[in-house]
Amino acid sequence: MSRMRNRSLPGWALMALALTCAARDYDASGDNLSAMSDRRGNVIAVSNRATANSSQIRLTSINRYGNFNYDVYHTDAAMERATSFFVDGAGAPVVAGVRLWQGFNYIWVMKYSTHGQFLWENADTQAGCAAFDIVTNLTGDIWVAASCIEDQRFPVRLLHYNYAGNLVWAQNYNEGGRNYVRNLTVDFMNRVSLTMEVDNGSGNRYPRTLVFDRYGTRLAAY
Repeated sequence: MSRMRNRSLPGWALMALALTCAARDYDASGDNLSAMSDRRGNVIAVSNRATANSSQIRLTSINRYGNFNYDVYHTDAAMERATSFFVDGAGAPVVAGVRLWQGFNYIWVMKYSTHGQFLWENADTQAGCAAFDIVTNLTGDIWVAASCIEDQRFPVRLLHYNYAGNLVWAQNYNEGGRNYVRNLTVDFMNRVSLTMEVDNGSGNRYPRTLVFDRYGTRLAAY
């Protein structure tokens, strides 16, 4: 399953999204993630909105005729920020990012339905991590990749959730130095590949790709 970036979207969709955000935005800082389209031609966009005391995440879907499917906001007692999202095989958006809770960062994931209804959200229990990429398979299982700070170590963390938001497995990997998430893919056998950039602290950076099977066993690191 491949992501369709905003450069591939039809002109009317980009214009509609831009005009809508300009017309309906409120006095707050925010940023937009790259828009995506599903198999039915709907364009989905996710953006962050934040004030001094609250945060909101906006999800907007426009159909191929330029009409709204939904335009909703997510907010709760925690401060949350979206960093990546993906549209699953049914056209439902899943969003990953970071939740700030009691002074610590946690990996945060949420899912909405194809009709813009909130389904679930989940936060990881390991502090010091922020998600930077997310993918799903055709049946709705979800993989999330994050970069973490753990004492003087900087591992990457990979989480696998099922379609209902229940954690299936979690794996950490530390190459040494600082490890940055760069890409995440899953194949037809549910083998997930995580590509990261490693900074060894001496001015050298190099890529590393990890491959895990459907059960969370690491198959390769190259």
